[in-house]
Amino acid sequence: MNWGLRIILLYVAFVGGMLFLVYKCTQQNIDLVSTDYYAQEIKYQDKIDRLNNSQDQDVRLAVTYTAEKDLIQITFPASSTANNTTGEIVLFRPDNSKLDFKIPIEITEGIQSISTEKLSKGLWRVKSSWSTNDTPYYQEEKNLHSIMDLFLWSALTIGFLEAFTAQECVVPSPWHCPIPTNP
Repeated sequence: MNWGLRIILLYVAFVGGMLFLVYKCTQQNIDLVSTDYYAQEIKYQDKIDRLNNSQDQDVRLAVTYTAEKDLIQITFPASSTANNTTGEIVLFRPDNSKLDFKIPIEITEGIQSISTEKLSKGLWRVKSSWSTNDTPYYQEEKNLHSIMDLFLWSALTIGFLEAFTAQECVVPSPWHCPIPTNP
């Protein structure tokens, strides 16, 4: 095979590769963070004001996840009651907007519980937008995972730490593993 044929084959392979990449790019689903992005951008100052209102520790929500009960519990401040608090909670999935959903705020004894049984695995964000006594607030929890991710992560972490604190551990590391003197 002469060098001219090799150049032509290399060129054909390159063009074929580029055409394949263009095809794959056109098949990729590209979701914006929201469908009404521009309308939300215009109202962004309103969101900044809500964030500034919620910086005070007395009005911040406590968002906790309980794997044993399959629940996200949102604890509202003492000043928030079912009578004077309105708003919504958005469970936001950054990688798939079809999984996002909104829940109206329904406080029972200062707590709102959200079941996580039907949530798929992956990163979830809890976006809370509420008003108490006509003062608007906004808070976002960015690292809330679904049941299996959080459960597996905690199980792996606990198992990992137990392995590195056991006397059988022989791996010197930044985890300060005790290295046995008598192997």
